[in-house]
Amino acid sequence: MVAAEFARFLGIPLTKSFNQINITNAVCDVLCDLGTSLVLIDEIHNVTLNTRNGAEVSDQLKYLAERIPATFVYSGIDVDTVGLFNGVRGKQLAGRFTTITTSSFAYGAKEQREDWTALVATLEDALRLDHHKPGSLVRLAGYLHERTGGMIGSLSHLIREAAIESILTGTREDHQEGPRPDQTRSRRRDQPQAGPAETQTPDPQRPTRRLRRSRMSPGKNRGQMNFAWPEPPRQLPIPQRPLPGESTLSFIQRLAHVNHLERELVLRDLTQTMPVNEYFFEGGHDVSLNPHALIRLAGRSGTPLESLRHALRTSRADSPGREPVRTATTRDHPHGSWRAIPRNRYHVPACPGCLASRSIARRAFIYLDRHQHLCPGHCYWLDVPPSAEQPISVTTLPEILRAHRRHSRLRLSPSPSSLPPADQPT
Repeated sequence: MVAAEFARFLGIPLTKSFNQINITNAVCDVLCDLGTSLVLIDEIHNVTLNTRNGAEVSDQLKYLAERIPATFVYSGIDVDTVGLFNGVRGKQLAGRFTTITTSSFAYGAKEQREDWTALVATLEDALRLDHHKPGSLVRLAGYLHERTGGMIGSLSHLIREAAIESILTGTREDHQEGPRPDQTRSRRRDQPQAGPAETQTPDPQRPTRRLRRSRMSPGKNRGQMNFAWPEPPRQLPIPQRPLPGESTLSFIQRLAHVNHLERELVLRDLTQTMPVNEYFFEGGHDVSLNPHALIRLAGRSGTPLESLRHALRTSRADSPGREPVRTATTRDHPHGSWRAIPRNRYHVPACPGCLASRSIARRAFIYLDRHQHLCPGHCYWLDVPPSAEQPISVTTLPEILRAHRRHSRLRLSPSPSSLPPADQPT
């Protein structure tokens, strides 16, 4: 399913409730919002148009090309001879695309050597080896061209194999005299395998590989599940930053809306133990996340963890709300709970001017401090019920603005108890 592969590449979480139409719409909306201008699809020669699956892939790619305003580039081997341009669908592909024949990198002229050296330098910059000396592979550009024949795939596999060997053995030699990849494969096929009675002694200098526990595997106690969540998770295609004092539920709904996802899906992705009911979304409730779930929210939204904790009121110690309505029983994995917002807390719509300055098109809700009733920068009265459409503009009421400035000065002035008595020298 091509649309599902696009969604995985973009980092869009998928559930069993998603059908092909939902996934395709989400992929197209996200790519359009990101301003994608180029889409590269490799291994196009594996699409066989005379089969049902191949015809569906071809139709899906054509639909994506019609909805996404970007240039599509298909890459494959011998696309002219594998039947990709045969039949009705093949003629449509031939009419929509221009075939460009490419070959391996040459190493004769000066410009050709510079192109090959730039490719080697790009692959070397992608290495993440602590003891690697920068420029060591660039000096071997001629040798690497001889080993790989100027093929990008062979070069990538060769460097990857050398990097893995360096990590496992702890060495960082260049291994110029090592066997070629084809010789290595033939040697492994000719090498006899150990019989059932033979045992292999582990190398004490070779680091052991620890098996990773599955995402949901039985814990020490029977009936208990251990969650091996990746921390931090992959960022969503369109990141978001929370408003100062914004409620957690409001931020999650904005994050889901801008990435064309359902809010229930994002909540389940963050916790998977939190009950999702339409009743809690109607108002009067907020979400409280534990530190593990907050780390996942920071990764999904692309916001630093400390900034997220400082901005979201329900993630701080002074978070409003009574006891959780429903709370997960386990504490060793990300979870959340619904909290009822007391009526004496100022949970109001955010200032429209502040939203517009941050290019936020969706409504957001924030918590106000007891002394805060007005946005002085955009002249909006914020202390309105959450059911109101938006805050009230007080631009035509200058007396309210003067009273607010006077109230702010009085609040910042020292209290009478902190002043020294008049009869004591200062």
